[in-house]
Amino acid sequence: MNAKKLPPPRGLDQTRDAADALERRFTDPPPPPEPEPATPPPTEPRLRPMSRRIPDDRVRRTYYLDRITGDALDAAVDRVHSACRGMVPRHQIIAALIRRGLDAETEVVDDLKAQLRAQLD
Repeated sequence: MNAKKLPPPRGLDQTRDAADALERRFTDPPPPPEPEPATPPPTEPRLRPMSRRIPDDRVRRTYYLDRITGDALDAAVDRVHSACRGMVPRHQIIAALIRRGLDAETEVVDDLKAQLRAQLD
């Protein structure tokens, strides 16, 4: 028996096209590819460049004060700076004020303990 090769049925191409169109219409499109980063992420955290280099004999520290104390410290520094006619840098004035406070450490401890006792009573 000779098998005769038959052409595909009519309209099969249109059916395939319609099925593809419906599939595209009712499925979510694939997510777009993520863009490649322009530069690779740094391996070490980058620090903000400082405007001035800190001398080796100094250190930068941050202390949080209540607003009244911070304002009083600023005012004291301004008064001392003005009294010295601006000839003494502010960092030296703050250091002198702190050293004077360090000299009174035992009195400060006594005052703070008295405040704590008063709060407990």
